[in-house]
Amino acid sequence: MRILHLTDFHYQKVPKYDYDQTKVAEAIVNSIENKNIDYIFFTGDLVNDGSSSSTFLEAKDLLLNPLLQKTKDNAVFLCAGNHDLHRYQEMPAIKTEIEKIKTIKDLDDFASKNPRQFKESLTNFINYNEFIENFYSKYPPKKEELDEVYSLYTIHKRVFNGKKIGIVAINSAWRAIDSEKDRGNLYFPLICLKEALSKIKDVDFKILIQHHNLSDYKDFVSSELEDIIFNEFHLLLTGHYHRQKQSSYLTDSEGIFCSVSSAALSLYDKHSELGYSIIDIDIDTFEVLISIYNYNTVTNTIEFKKKLKGEIPLNQEKREQNEIRKTIRKRYKEECEQADELFVSGNEEHHDKTFLSLFTNPILKSKSKTEIAGKKEDVPTIPIDNLTNSTDNFIIFGKDKSGKTSLLWKIKLDILKNYSTYKSVPFYIDCRNYKMGNSVKLINLLSRYLEINKSKTEAFIAEYQFCILLDNFDPSNSALTSELLSVLKECPNSRFIAATEETILRAYGTIDIDKKAYRSLFIHEITRREIRTLTQKWSSIPENRKDVVIDKITQIFSQLNMPTNYWTVSLFLWIFEKTNETNFHNNFELIQLYIDGILDRKNFVIDKNIKIEYEDLKSYLGALAHFLIKKHFNDTCAANYEDIINFTTEYRTKHRKFVAGVEPTFNMLKEKGIIKLNGVDKYTFRLNGVFEYFLAYHMTNDKKFKDEVLNDDHFYLSFSNELELYSGFNKKDEEFLKKIYEKTKCIYNNLSKDPDYLEVDRKLLLKMGEIFDFTPTAQQISASSKAVLSMEEQDRLMEEYLPTPIKESEVEKKKYYEHIDENAENLEKALFILSRVYRNSILSDDCLENEILDFVLNAACNLGFKLLDESDELIDINKDEDSNGQISMKLMANFLPLIIETFLFDALAQNNLERIILDKIDELKQDSTKNQLKLFILYFMLIDLDIKNCERYIDKICDLVKLGILKQSILMKLCTYLIFKSNNNSSIEKMLRDKIQQISVSINAKIDVDKLQTNLKKNVQIQKIKRNKQ
Repeated sequence: MRILHLTDFHYQKVPKYDYDQTKVAEAIVNSIENKNIDYIFFTGDLVNDGSSSSTFLEAKDLLLNPLLQKTKDNAVFLCAGNHDLHRYQEMPAIKTEIEKIKTIKDLDDFASKNPRQFKESLTNFINYNEFIENFYSKYPPKKEELDEVYSLYTIHKRVFNGKKIGIVAINSAWRAIDSEKDRGNLYFPLICLKEALSKIKDVDFKILIQHHNLSDYKDFVSSELEDIIFNEFHLLLTGHYHRQKQSSYLTDSEGIFCSVSSAALSLYDKHSELGYSIIDIDIDTFEVLISIYNYNTVTNTIEFKKKLKGEIPLNQEKREQNEIRKTIRKRYKEECEQADELFVSGNEEHHDKTFLSLFTNPILKSKSKTEIAGKKEDVPTIPIDNLTNSTDNFIIFGKDKSGKTSLLWKIKLDILKNYSTYKSVPFYIDCRNYKMGNSVKLINLLSRYLEINKSKTEAFIAEYQFCILLDNFDPSNSALTSELLSVLKECPNSRFIAATEETILRAYGTIDIDKKAYRSLFIHEITRREIRTLTQKWSSIPENRKDVVIDKITQIFSQLNMPTNYWTVSLFLWIFEKTNETNFHNNFELIQLYIDGILDRKNFVIDKNIKIEYEDLKSYLGALAHFLIKKHFNDTCAANYEDIINFTTEYRTKHRKFVAGVEPTFNMLKEKGIIKLNGVDKYTFRLNGVFEYFLAYHMTNDKKFKDEVLNDDHFYLSFSNELELYSGFNKKDEEFLKKIYEKTKCIYNNLSKDPDYLEVDRKLLLKMGEIFDFTPTAQQISASSKAVLSMEEQDRLMEEYLPTPIKESEVEKKKYYEHIDENAENLEKALFILSRVYRNSILSDDCLENEILDFVLNAACNLGFKLLDESDELIDINKDEDSNGQISMKLMANFLPLIIETFLFDALAQNNLERIILDKIDELKQDSTKNQLKLFILYFMLIDLDIKNCERYIDKICDLVKLGILKQSILMKLCTYLIFKSNNNSSIEKMLRDKIQQISVSINAKIDVDKLQTNLKKNVQIQKIKRNKQ
């Protein structure tokens, strides 16, 4: 029996493809001339959009009718695809009701006992079902043949060479709501499949066609369907995936033969290929031959590509393979439970958090960050599917905690779940469990895993791909490497995916495994977009806090040079889930919780093998950090094993309560990832942020070290984070704050001698020159239907214009300053240190508290003026080279109030300062005409802290401000809030639009208020329509 398998034509009236649909259809029809096709199976997506009945008729005329002329009248069979439906026609309540279904029984009850709701659920397929009924009615079946059309399936009987052929076409796209999210979320009632089978139970050979893979259904649906399909059918044909790879290999799928054809017309994926498959099946011997044909876009012809052989397992073989399938399904369930322990679990009450639900795709590239930076090239991200659905070997390089283990587990679960599709079985090995020199027998391990004997295991991997997943791979482990090479040699279908540490030496993917070919991949740090994706999956964090969480993660990670990977981000999300609003804006408290997470504090009480108190460990780590920076500064604060052992021995001698052994302590630090090997033989802290934390912690116990940092001008500015953290540890150390204050005053000494130093409003006006009128731009923004950016649009914009700075998270030498020059950069660092220490400190002296705040306000304003002056000088030096310099200066001058406020918000703002800031505002309002800039800064610091409850502050600052430049700055701020802060919050959006109108009118009374109000109302209506559609 010869079958032509076509799929995914995606016909549309006005084509938008690179290919001419008419030419493709003609080429297909012409190519099957004289090929003696017996039956044609089309597995979904005949059209690209099923919203019009006429589209199906046109596709039929273009492709199906000419094909029928080349075969028999009743030789074409079709099933529905996710593009054949007319989306959003059913009542929303139906979607909600079906999504509540969690068992196959409930799904069957919905289809059989709720006729009105079930009928409504078919509304999206009215056009398709009408087309199918007319299609089959036009070619009535012959004697002993049958065509019957039902709501979710069609059944057919044909006779071929005296044998009865039964065909079932099911609508796998019944619940295809969103193509991006359909995978793993589809439904199909088991009762419908059973009904279909009951109508063809007397046939000799059974064929099932559907658009999607079995793995695209919900797990509870897939497993039930799979049992019946694999036991009852001989052939399964599917489409949907548009991939040549999926269309060009055969899989016996535990007892039946499956084929996924190439797309007849591809729409979206540049890797897709045009073409089809011809399947020859000997019904007597069950041998299968599949021929792959591709469409040549240059010659407009169909060309033969390759042939593959297969067979349909029978009898005892089929039963044995079904037993293996059940074992693999059991393994999948067990591995899913184990994988859930890999991610930070968060609130125990939220049982919906699983590894698979939280897993977010890593950024995988074929080159390392080092190599890309050197060549300044754009390297595309590689999807995980390229690893799971491949025959290649891979080595994945990644920094510590970059997600290598999680990635291997995801690959393992994907292959286990799609075992039938990939015709592959994975086996995961943590190489750390196999010590150097110990023998390893991979076949024996796999045999136990599959629960079959060794001989059957060897037979199994001769037919199925054996995918060996090697975590923490060390090529110097000769015993394990030798066994790997042996298996790869003896089992041609075997391959490996290994994960190993990315080091400087391995930045170019250089590992030699006996000349074995492999592809190198590198895990890169994630961007704001991936942070948002993971945050959105964290359902226990309220929606109204998620944007603040993302901003805070980005800010803290940047400050402490933490690596942005899924492990560290997940840890912070867990912290944000647990912390209350009081600590939410307190960097020190969040960092403290982060360190507790890294050190696994909760297990110090539980784990009896840890013979050290948690606080004693922190004291030891503080002393170790101090030892490294004092004794091994020139070695980038890294010491060899012997030096650390000697230090620990000496420390243990001096601290009698430190009862843990020297070697166990060292091993524990390595196992927990607190320290790591840096280079060949030297150890240091794994993360620079953690190193800085423990230096600060040591300052609490070592006054001499603290005073050295405070008094050494060569390194003072380099200890910014440590000084901030120390003030968090010792909030009441008033003398410490006083010393920082005096130090900062000395650094600002010359700048403060300016006679206008305290007259910041006057100085602002002197610096301004021409003031740009922002009101026309504000009007355009407020009137635009696209003014409010979605979260995804914001992420794309910020990554393009304000990319997350790529910093090394490893420990680095502190920067040495010959002396602290009074330039803008040094002044900013000094003021940042004072501001952060001030906000952490608890003072008993209100006068000192107020004095320092005054100093910070004046210093920040004058720092802004200094920055403007330095930029002006730079433009004067390069005026011949930069013709746009003056325009840039004017822009910078107009943005200066915003620049100053943004700096102070980052350096100073914190919830516990709200009353202090309000008191300062009351003080400055006593002479508001002379304190306009300071009032602008303080009010907007409060607004930035809590924009949702800020309307009263916006009203007050609008009433107080009289300076034109500050009115323009308020307008810019409000527009920024509208664009970036009002998404999904209609009340804030309306409030901001009203305020923009009011301030615009106050700047220019000639503005047509009616016109502006009309634009605002129009935009609000457009936004409502957009939200309703979403």
